[in-house]
Formats: sequence, structure tokens, C-alpha cells
Amino acid sequence: RCATRRGSTRTHRDGSIVINCTDVVDFHEHALVRRFEVHNRLDRPRELRLFFHHDFHIAETDVGDTAYYDPSHGALIHYKDNRWFLMNACIDGAPAGFNQWAVGKKETDGKEGTWRDAEDGQLSGNSVVQGSVDSVGAAHVTLAPGGAATVWYWIACGMTYDDVRTVNSLIASKSPAELQRRTQAYWRLWCNAEPNDVGALGDDVATLFRRSLLTVRTHVDHHGGIVAATDYDITSFARDTYAYVWPRDGALVAHALDDAGYDGVTRPFFEFLARVQTREGYWMHKYNTDDSLASSWHPWWANGERQLPVQEDETGLPLWALWHHFDKFHDIEFVRPLYRSMIKPAATFLASYVDENGLPRPSYDLWEERRGVHAWTVAATWAGLTAAARFFAVFGDAGDAAVASAAASRMKAAAERAFWHEGEHRYVRSVVPTPGGYTPDMTVDASVCGLFVFEMLPAGDDRVAGTVRHLRDRLSIPTPIGGLARYENDAYQRTTP
Repeated sequence: RCATRRGSTRTHRDGSIVINCTDVVDFHEHALVRRFEVHNRLDRPRELRLFFHHDFHIAETDVGDTAYYDPSHGALIHYKDNRWFLMNACIDGAPAGFNQWAVGKKETDGKEGTWRDAEDGQLSGNSVVQGSVDSVGAAHVTLAPGGAATVWYWIACGMTYDDVRTVNSLIASKSPAELQRRTQAYWRLWCNAEPNDVGALGDDVATLFRRSLLTVRTHVDHHGGIVAATDYDITSFARDTYAYVWPRDGALVAHALDDAGYDGVTRPFFEFLARVQTREGYWMHKYNTDDSLASSWHPWWANGERQLPVQEDETGLPLWALWHHFDKFHDIEFVRPLYRSMIKPAATFLASYVDENGLPRPSYDLWEERRGVHAWTVAATWAGLTAAARFFAVFGDAGDAAVASAAASRMKAAAERAFWHEGEHRYVRSVVPTPGGYTPDMTVDASVCGLFVFEMLPAGDDRVAGTVRHLRDRLSIPTPIGGLARYENDAYQRTTP
């Protein structure tokens, strides 16, 4: 067992075994390939057995799964309906196939799982089970004194048995090392495909830039959805994840990718937005990558009245990002079908969903915690209306351009009056409509930066500069990590140093 962990390196507690692990997901096939470089630090030969445990909840439930040993390929297979997973392994240069295997029950009838079978180093060889199942496969490797060996392991995914056995055969014939090499080559090529001159900023920044590109790309679905995050930790207290498409978050990411020149990645995102947009022109809280509506905590009915369960910035920012895309790449043929189906309905909604002063009607804030009229949302809505006015102008719709432009101008003027607090010489984060006007929320909040990030107000304006100084003074984190808090007394994920 491993006692220490250094990145992708595992060291046995007595230091006699060191394992270096490298993972890749093939850029073309539906396969995860994992390489283990195993080092024997003793001056005598020894046999090492690596055990691989598989505990799937296919389709997010453990009901109705099947696990079995496939003797044709020496592999373990888990499946349910049209979701299939084949796991296999080999020693470098040797035929594929597990040396030992076992499948069994888990999480039912008091059974902990088949991993218990591996604790004595010998697996039972049980070959099939259904229901709540798991499996373990083992690869045996003999190490010379002070020697090393490479063990390969992979998971092939597909919709049918033929799918996964085809991928397995390809990996075995080409060799897993070849898939790893070609995948590394592809992503090096992808990271350097656009002429981004970041070298002048130093090697560290250039490396961070390329790593950031790769990190962002891992969150982009092939059908266009850009998910907010793929972490799973939040399920421990929220019983949900961040693996959804927020139109706002996706628009911000698409804007950055377009800045970097990756328009081939962002076009499917805008097409995704067009598919999921409501008939009324707005976008809902969040979506799954298959275009279906995702879970939400925004109500349709609250305080005795009907309300839209939306964050209005999620309708403004897609237009803002799409105009940026069009202005940079001038791909008229791409934008043309989106003009009437997506841009016009969204602009109509933004221009009409306002109060008597021209400010957006209440919706949920950037942090998805409170309902009101928020500086971030106002700026994002203004940016969406401004983008729509530009689209209307270049497509020759002078009347619609005038309507959108007038709505944006009125909104900006109303925001400067409602959100400016002369006493503290700063813009406030939110205002709450009252019969006599608006009541300001004086909590210092970093989201007020939207006022200049989306260029509704110039960054060099004295009032904006005063607001930023206030944010820096009140929200700076006094730790080596630094940064800004979201807002004063923010309790989310808060820890005590």
C-alpha cells in the first residue's frame, strides 16, 4: 500500500516500490489509457500485483448493472442498457488480459465490495453478477533487482459490446503507448495552433496559458455545452454537482476562447444556446449537455406572485459573447441563422423585461443567492442590448437597432443614478425596488466589477476607480494565496486559517 503521494507518484511506505502514473483520454477513441512505471528499489527480484477496482453506478444508479469476465479478451466488462465499459491491462510488450479477476456484489446485503477479495492478493475468479456490482482485475509483474517495468491499463467506453471490444482490439494492436503518444502530440498541436504571442511574458506564463487552454477544453462537450466544473466534492453537502451549462459561465469562457483564437470550439456553444433558448427569448438557470433543462433552485412562485426563475445576465452575456465572436471572425454565414432564431428574441426580451425606470426587473444575482436588481446583471443586460443593437445595425434593421440602443442608454442612465452612493463614493452591488424608488444593498461585493468589465462604465472613471479601491480595501484576502472574497462575510466554502 502507498503511504506517500507526490503528484502522479506513489511510494510504498517502506520505500521499496515507487509507481509513476500517467493518464490520457485518447483524442479520437472513447478510451482512458493509464501507464504505470513500476520501480523495484530492493536488491532482490520480486513479484508485484496491481489490482484495479471498478465501482460504477451506470446512469447514476447501481440498480440493474451487470459485470462479467470476458474470456475472449481477458477483460472485465460492466454494462447497463446502452452504456458499456471494458477494462483491460497488459505488461509492456505482453498480450492484453488480466492475470486474475473477480466480480461481486457491493452496497447491498451487508457486502462492502469485491475490493475486499484483493486484500489477500488472490482473487476468487467469480465471473458474472448482476444488480449492484463491482469488479477487480489484477496485473502481475516480475521485477528484477533494482529493475523497472511498465504496466498499462485502459477503459474502453461505448454504446454496445461491439463498440468496446473494437476499441479494446485497437488499443491492443496499436499498443497503449501509441495511443498515449498520439494524444500528447495532438494536444501539443492544439495548444499551439493559434499565433498567441505569450512567449514574451516568460516561460511560466506561457506554460500557464497553455495549461489553462487545456483545462478549459476539458469542460467543453462535443455538442457545444461548456460545463462550469467537473468536480464531485459538492455532492457531499448539496447532493448535486457543477457539471452543468450555465449560459453566463459558458459565455464568459467562449469570450476567452475566442480571444485566444479558438472559434472552432466556440461555434458549437452558440449553436447549443440557440437550441435551448426559450420561445420567449430568455435562457433558464442551467442545462445539461444533452440540451435538457438541468436542476434548479429558482422558484416560479414566491411571495404570493409568479416570477421568472432566471438570472437575466444569462440572457445578456450570450449576446455579448456572440457579438465579440462575430466582430473578431466576421463569419457571416455562421451568424446568419442565429440572427432571427436567437439574437432577435433575446434582444426583445432584454428590452422589455424592465421596470418603469428602464432597469432590469428583479432576478437572481451572480452568486445565485438573492433576488433583486444587481449591478452585475444591469451591466450584463446593457452589454447584451448593446451587442444586439450592433447586430441589428450591420444586418440593416435600423428600427430594431434604435430600440435596442435606446433601451441600453436608458438603462445605463438609470443605473448611474440608482447604484451610485455619494456618501461612500462607490457603486453598490444591488438595489431593491420600493414604492418610492430603490433601497441600496451596501454589502461590498466584487460582482460590482461587471460595471466596467462589460464596459458600461469606463474603467478610468473616477467613480469606478473609487469603487475598485473600496473592493480592494475591504475584500482582499490576507493570505499567501491572496485574491478577493466574493463579498463581505461570505460563508460559502469558508474556512478558518
